[in-house]
Amino acid sequence: MTSVHKHLRRLERVWLDSPIYFITTCIFERRPILGSRGIAAIFMQEWRTARQRHGWAIGRYAIMPDHVHFFCRAELSAKPLRIFMQKWKQWTSKRIAREIAVAGIDDPGLKESRTLWQEEFFDHVLRSNESYSQKWEYVKVNPIRAGLVKKSDDWPFHGQIESVDVVGCFPNRDHRSRLQRGLLACRKPLPKPLTSILSPQVGEAESSRPLSMLVLDVYYAVTLRRGVGC
Repeated sequence: MTSVHKHLRRLERVWLDSPIYFITTCIFERRPILGSRGIAAIFMQEWRTARQRHGWAIGRYAIMPDHVHFFCRAELSAKPLRIFMQKWKQWTSKRIAREIAVAGIDDPGLKESRTLWQEEFFDHVLRSNESYSQKWEYVKVNPIRAGLVKKSDDWPFHGQIESVDVVGCFPNRDHRSRLQRGLLACRKPLPKPLTSILSPQVGEAESSRPLSMLVLDVYYAVTLRRGVGC
């Protein structure tokens, strides 16, 4: 496991009051095999039972041909995120493999590697309901950026399982994570070398922002470079 992915996994230890996680997981070798109603139904069935089986409530989701985005929030009895994702991948792999066989979908990669998902996944802790809405607005136009549809509402493979709004947000309470509070005290500009790995939307113009506001963006940008984030 690379050092970047070790850092990403540490996001599980960043505690907020019922935080929302933004999850991205990709098909092994980015094979475009997910764009069917049968496979979408498998995902929705697994997500609808995730709260009862694993203690994770699933919010909005977007299924792309070679990767999946979804938002989730842990209940008090939730399994660790990595365990939940491991189980979710195992169950969806078995069911999707059967769906591919029945539907006659040609996927030589699955026959050769017997692997459906990439081992890693990207997880990002959202800071508020506002960031949830902002992230969703970005995610739901992915099909447009990929040239699959002209309007996001035309894409049939996105929606919401249940509401997972941030719980316990009171105006006078500090809901930032320990990581965010510690880094905010630094108030240091982002070092110049790091600006070179940020996405064009961030760029050098953002380098004067506090490090605390950019650290997770850096994680996301690095992961995109390594083919995990999408």
